[in-house]
Amino acid sequence: MKKYLFFPLAVMALFMVSCSDNDSPDPNDGEDEVVALGTAKKVVLSAPQIEINQAQGKFAIDLIHEFNSANSGEDRQYNCAVSPFGAFQMLSLVANSLAGESQANILEILKHSDIDELNDFNAYLMEELPNVDPKWVSFTQAFAAWLNTEYNVKNVDKFESILSQYYNAPVYCKSFLDYNVKTEYNDWVASVLGVEQNSNQDTDGDLYGRDVPSYMVNAFVFDGKWNKKFGSVSMESFYDEDGHQLRSVSTMKGSQEVGYASIGNSNLYTLYYGNGGYCLRILLPNEGAKLDDEIAAITYDSWQEAKNTIRSKSIYVEMPRLELKINQPMLSESLVNMGMHRGFVESDLFDEYFVTLGQRGELSINETGTVVKVTSSEIWTILPGDQPDEVYVNRPYALFLEEESTGAILAFAKIYDPSAVDEDL
Repeated sequence: MKKYLFFPLAVMALFMVSCSDNDSPDPNDGEDEVVALGTAKKVVLSAPQIEINQAQGKFAIDLIHEFNSANSGEDRQYNCAVSPFGAFQMLSLVANSLAGESQANILEILKHSDIDELNDFNAYLMEELPNVDPKWVSFTQAFAAWLNTEYNVKNVDKFESILSQYYNAPVYCKSFLDYNVKTEYNDWVASVLGVEQNSNQDTDGDLYGRDVPSYMVNAFVFDGKWNKKFGSVSMESFYDEDGHQLRSVSTMKGSQEVGYASIGNSNLYTLYYGNGGYCLRILLPNEGAKLDDEIAAITYDSWQEAKNTIRSKSIYVEMPRLELKINQPMLSESLVNMGMHRGFVESDLFDEYFVTLGQRGELSINETGTVVKVTSSEIWTILPGDQPDEVYVNRPYALFLEEESTGAILAFAKIYDPSAVDEDL
């Protein structure tokens, strides 16, 4: 009898630009202190790493395209988000458990055929990303795996060695009939994300099952302060794509150092954290242009060209606060459209299994900074634009959270209604 491995790649993206009461300093606390952009550490890549980094960028754009397509249309204009970075790393880790054509298929989606080089690249980013701008941006990451001993688990020593060497990840071999395994998993996720675990609610909810052969998890937390926090907040009008007033929303206001360029029929604005090692890019379609169409038109090359033409200056910005819940339990269709095979696949760990992927998250933006919390768990079953004097983000827009030197897209979101604070998709 065939066994199947059901694995949601559950990326829980908590995307909060928020007033967080933590111990990290505020770049705006000192009256005489100037946070200089461009002084953050750059992630220096070797020639093979540059190639993989480009593959990661192309994978990210492909995933955003498929994700956008699956969430497009007049009847699907709601807020949604995905973490290309989390998906790339999780699929890289998963590839180590696969064999034959199944492993080759995942590597083809990741656009790099050497699994050892992928592992080296991910290990390098785990080491380097926390050091990009540590005074103003905290970045932490962790991996772990649970293997169900009720299944015929094979080659555990080899898998443990790979996860230990490249991902600093523990591997737990336990019977999933023991309910404590579920608690251990949820506690691990909660501890990495820095949240209090509710004993009555699963961190990944219905993604967990006792009859699955494996649970593998990647979690990262990004906590960054704006280069300059917004000066005030008030209620301002937000409009739909046809120019009709949707409602008044809580809006951040203030002078910011903003990078700007144009791409397609949109303006691309960039807000910076701390010394500029990380940034938030805002894709704001021109009036009359549709957000779905503008996202679909982006290519890897046009995205790079637009970023290469960015110019910066201090301008006045109005941007909505944002807080919402995101639940994307099934990313499998997006990956199938990118070339992932359906059905049973070959594994070094188990007998044949079936793969499904999902992501969860929370997004919150306010005037002080950004916090992104992502868990990725797998369960087996152009030309620069005109110089703006003011920026008003008052109609549907998209967000790209990036590390500047690699261009890694940690999170992507498209926003139709910033006031939908408790939307659960």
